[in-house]
Amino acid sequence: MNTPIVPSLPPSPAEAIRAYQGCRERAEQQLRDATDAEARLLAQFWIDLADRNLTKWYAQAYRDGQR
Repeated sequence: MNTPIVPSLPPSPAEAIRAYQGCRERAEQQLRDATDAEARLLAQFWIDLADRNLTKWYAQAYRDGQR
């Protein structure tokens, strides 16, 4: 089943940041548990994706004054 990391309705930046921080933590664990190059590349992909989304939501929180 394919479930989104954040709900389809626009969450608050704080909710999205918490969700993507959790995603990044799980990807870091996946990277630590990786046994081959393919698994490491996949984990790094998820880390990079989480980082991009965290940057986006941190910027939104800053614009909204939620710093």
